[in-house]
Amino acid sequence: MKYEYLIKWLRSPIPGRRRKALEKLTKNLLKDQSRLKEVYSRIKELLSDEDWSVRSVAIKSLTEIALTREEFLKDAVEALKLGLRDEAPNVRASTVYNLARLITKYESLLQNTELISLAIDLLKDENNNVKEASLRLLQEISKVNSELLQEKIEELYSLAAHENANIRRNILAIFTEHLQNFSDDNIAKIMEIYYERIKDPNFLVRENAIRGLMRLLELNKLNVNDDLVRELRKRLRDPQVPVKRAALNLLRKILDKNAFYADKFFDIIAEDLLLKEKNLNLKIEVLKLLHDYVEKVPRDILNKYQIPRALDKLEKATVEKSPKKTLIRMLAREILENKLGYTLELRKKKFGEPDQKIK
Repeated sequence: MKYEYLIKWLRSPIPGRRRKALEKLTKNLLKDQSRLKEVYSRIKELLSDEDWSVRSVAIKSLTEIALTREEFLKDAVEALKLGLRDEAPNVRASTVYNLARLITKYESLLQNTELISLAIDLLKDENNNVKEASLRLLQEISKVNSELLQEKIEELYSLAAHENANIRRNILAIFTEHLQNFSDDNIAKIMEIYYERIKDPNFLVRENAIRGLMRLLELNKLNVNDDLVRELRKRLRDPQVPVKRAALNLLRKILDKNAFYADKFFDIIAEDLLLKEKNLNLKIEVLKLLHDYVEKVPRDILNKYQIPRALDKLEKATVEKSPKKTLIRMLAREILENKLGYTLELRKKKFGEPDQKIK
């Protein structure tokens, strides 16, 4: 579309045309800035457009211009301040996103306390999309300013039980990323939250709760106690594969602490994950875990839960119809023969011939 028509469309009574013209003009200006000063004032006028979608695009346009020309940063900041106070939640959420883009390039914006406070205060916004955008911004800012996270910790605690699953998940991710910066009192509270959210109805929240507990274990802030064992056993049987995978990773960290803890979990490894699990990728992860730890686990524990017998069944019953199944057979055989010393002759003597095939 010609430049002249786009300029006319900026004053069209149809919001869609104004928005389209604004998007196209901005795109063209970023390639050829010879007409930037001519169009710039018209873009700024649209910050007060009656249609929220046009206002949102105007903020985005000023942001993109400021990202290429620092002399326009001041105007972009003023536009962001308007957007953060906008009556339309979509504009507020979009504004927070554009602020994050600018902060990525201009870290000096973190010194603008008014702007940052306006954006982070949107954690209290009644709209979940706005709240989530503010939360993500806080997560980014906390990478360079952990003090702000400490200031907002009570609000984050309350959001950990929010009705929106994405918000709950993001809260846990923020906690986990910054655990090393929290006091012991805060860590005790966060640990409680992890244990609450490991039972969450949303599987992504459960997955993030497990990751948090794993990080606490790495930092020596978590003991392997009955509560942890009980919850981890449940999550190894979780209906969702990502949760079971996270649980396996946590189990690895526990076995790193003490291989005798296998006694708490290897019944599930043998009965549920080696023989009953349908997801081939997860089955491979289980075999890799055994490959790495089976020599460290006492033989009486392996025999107690019939790990060799389960591996033998799995290897004999798996038909190599895909690369994944071939890998499963190879890993099972590798563990049995090279790690545990069960030669083919010994396997036949102890376990007999295969009686079924996994196709």
